[in-house]
Amino acid sequence: IEVGALGGDRADLAIRHDLAADGTRSEFLQWFHFRVSGAERDGTRLRIVNAGRTTYAGGWRDYRAVASWDRRRWERVPTAFDGEVMTVELAPARGPTYVAYFEPYPWERHLALLADSCARGATLRRLGSTVQGRDLDVLVAGEGAQPVWIIGRQHPGETMAEWFIEGLLARLLDEADPIGSALRAQATFHIVPNM
Repeated sequence: IEVGALGGDRADLAIRHDLAADGTRSEFLQWFHFRVSGAERDGTRLRIVNAGRTTYAGGWRDYRAVASWDRRRWERVPTAFDGEVMTVELAPARGPTYVAYFEPYPWERHLALLADSCARGATLRRLGSTVQGRDLDVLVAGEGAQPVWIIGRQHPGETMAEWFIEGLLARLLDEADPIGSALRAQATFHIVPNM
């Protein structure tokens, strides 16, 4: 996020453009995740001044940003959008506040998801690498004749997709779950948690 004007109990911010595969600025802008410090005593009003020019500006209607004070528990905070500017209200806090588009899904948690899934019976295969050189992996589970592909998180800001994949894998790989067992018997699942 880019910081513009600061003053009193408010800050004007702007969402940055994502980077394209070649490292140049892409036209896509929607995702944000940042820390707010120095507003602990009085709280603050954050104005995202370019929200109306983001890729999916219509998505801000009835949207509420998420915030965390410990980076483990996240909750929705008061947010308003007037068609151009999105305003996020932060109450006083005991320390810094972390604000995001959706709850982040950290890379370390992604790696733990892969390891845990393999320990629970899935097979990990490398499909290739991303434009940033990271491994692009698929988890394979099941022995059924029907192939099923599930692909999550095709864009950086789609962290909610990987949270979904985590829950899906927890149930699918649970040996005590009759639905997960039945699905694995009927199909072979190819699950890409993070494209």
